[in-house]
Amino acid sequence: SEKHESYEDRYGTKEDDSYNSSYGSSLQQGLTLNEMQGRVLENLGAPAHEAPALEEPSLLQQYKESGLSSSTYELSQYIYDASSPYETTPSKDWSPVQTGEDILAPQKFPSPHVPVCFGAGGHLVRGCPSYPAEGQPALVEIHSVEVILHDTAEQEAMRVFPGPLIREDLHKVDVMTFCQRQAAVGCDLASHRGRDAALLWKLLLLLCRQNGSMVGSDIAELLMQDCRHRERYKRQEPVANLINLTEEEEWPVQVCGTPDLLTGEIVPSAGTPKQNVEKFTKLLFYGRKKEALDWAMRSQLWGHALFLSSKMDLRTYSWVLTGFTSTLASNDPLQTLFQLMSGRIPQASLCCGDDRWGDWRPHLAVILSNQVGDAELNHKAVVTMGDTLAGKGLMEAAHFCYLMGNVPLGHSGVKTHHHMGLLGSSQSQALAQFVRLEDIHRTEIFEYCQLLGSPKAFIPSFQVYKLIYATRLADYGLTAQALHYCEGAGMALLAQNGNTNPILLEQVIKTVWKSRMRLPSRRLATPEVLPWCDDSASGLHWK
Repeated sequence: SEKHESYEDRYGTKEDDSYNSSYGSSLQQGLTLNEMQGRVLENLGAPAHEAPALEEPSLLQQYKESGLSSSTYELSQYIYDASSPYETTPSKDWSPVQTGEDILAPQKFPSPHVPVCFGAGGHLVRGCPSYPAEGQPALVEIHSVEVILHDTAEQEAMRVFPGPLIREDLHKVDVMTFCQRQAAVGCDLASHRGRDAALLWKLLLLLCRQNGSMVGSDIAELLMQDCRHRERYKRQEPVANLINLTEEEEWPVQVCGTPDLLTGEIVPSAGTPKQNVEKFTKLLFYGRKKEALDWAMRSQLWGHALFLSSKMDLRTYSWVLTGFTSTLASNDPLQTLFQLMSGRIPQASLCCGDDRWGDWRPHLAVILSNQVGDAELNHKAVVTMGDTLAGKGLMEAAHFCYLMGNVPLGHSGVKTHHHMGLLGSSQSQALAQFVRLEDIHRTEIFEYCQLLGSPKAFIPSFQVYKLIYATRLADYGLTAQALHYCEGAGMALLAQNGNTNPILLEQVIKTVWKSRMRLPSRRLATPEVLPWCDDSASGLHWK
């Protein structure tokens, strides 16, 4: 109990003191509570005897009664001046809505305007400007989006393309005709990139003719046909005696027009092949193998030199072989072949694509037609050439190499190793420039060629571009064709055996249901026609 009393003495007295001190200053002045309220009301302009009867309204009620916003009302209180002749509070008969000549705000539509919206069935609804209140008729025009955009290049390209390319519904002759027309007319053959684009169309034509299969010799023939002219590669002068094979003093090499040391005969200035062979044989009669090799190399008798050196030591053979390859130009396709057969990535795979090096097609042709035993080396040489061409902006040529190297297509925005999402398009571009109609058409034809060989060889990453293409068809008024594209994308997604992207499938189904409402006849999109749509929608959680 003593502890309890001490606690109250220590803390209870402090609370009383603080409470008394808060009101002590006012009570010490002899002012009662009523007097304090009276003084406050006097400052506000109200009589003191009305203080108990008044009840201060809330701020929200004051804002509501004044008709002003909260910020405007508070500002009027701050700038209040008793000497001001104007009233700070609105009058009783003031209304925020004024009529007659007091309207200050401009009208939203001072003159009749034209409302426009998109309607069902691919139509554009337009309201004509009129004054119905003055007896003018309210006219509404309904236009077809397909007819309005009939002369645009985009819709023309969509109508000419024989899509959607479904294996069971389309003959491949139609696809081959389209590829042939695009290669002949749709490309600028005067430019390097136009020729590369035409070559890509010809490749798709070949794949379609052969049901998606291709052989290296067939591709090489296609590459050489596309070459406008055969380049003449400048050969270099043979470099003999590259290294000293022995420690002995070298025998002097006979110069044309001087007497021969062995026979005393004058060496002809321009010997015939027969004379060169006789000279090579005479040197061997005297056992001068090194001088015979030098003479054979200078006389372009590479067959004699290589055979003789191959029967000697390995060092000599490498010396003669290096001398033979040094006579070839650096951009000669033979250099590419010899480097590949030596187990190295050809220099052409790292330097092709510019005017100084020359055309890249002969180098790819010689690689594809002469496969070495190391399949990994062949693949790496082709893909490296594609990377080099892509780095120089030649996307059609690069994607041709990627297709020869069996590089799969990826998604846009994903950093794949070789950056190939759509045939002929670069993933470094923005989405609007990346997803072009021509690139979508190329990729869809490539998928169709694969389906000719294998009925379920869909490209998973391409289905999202089919959906994008379907939305573009709907934007240009081709609603029925857009619905068929959604159907093809849905069937491809369901055929992936558990690897279906649920978000993409949900978007496809939503697009289908929207397209069903836009069709002139909903008979084309009934559940009997699209059974996959209803079956797939039952397993999705709609948001």
